[in-house]
Amino acid sequence: MNKRGLSNIVGSLLMILLVLAAAAILFVVIKNFVENSTEKVELDNKCLEIGLSVINVDSVGENYTVTIERTMSGEDIAGIKFIFENETDSVSRNETGIELGEKETYKFNNIGMSNANKITAVPYFLNKAEKEHYCSKSFSKEII
Repeated sequence: MNKRGLSNIVGSLLMILLVLAAAAILFVVIKNFVENSTEKVELDNKCLEIGLSVINVDSVGENYTVTIERTMSGEDIAGIKFIFENETDSVSRNETGIELGEKETYKFNNIGMSNANKITAVPYFLNKAEKEHYCSKSFSKEII
């Protein structure tokens, strides 16, 4: 019997299976990359439409009261990250979001900093994995 012909067929089948396996792995990697990139772009576009303003900041020691106003633009946000800063340090706290067109006052007690000179409000959305996606667009106010 001629075994050389049979081993060529088995070798060809193994090569085809290896190529198919490599193609499947490559497909999954590229698909995940494209899906994650698409979600990030969608969230970044939502961020561009948000309008917030820090209207007032009052401080007494390590306690701060911050009033935020939301314009009628953009979609609902998951929350706001407040960053309190001075020349050498920063402290941040996450709070719930604010509805379109609303004014909200947030109270922060004992944040660990009594001399903040700037507050920044950074809106965020939750991605599909329920993790915060912080907007690159932020809203700041100097504390006098």
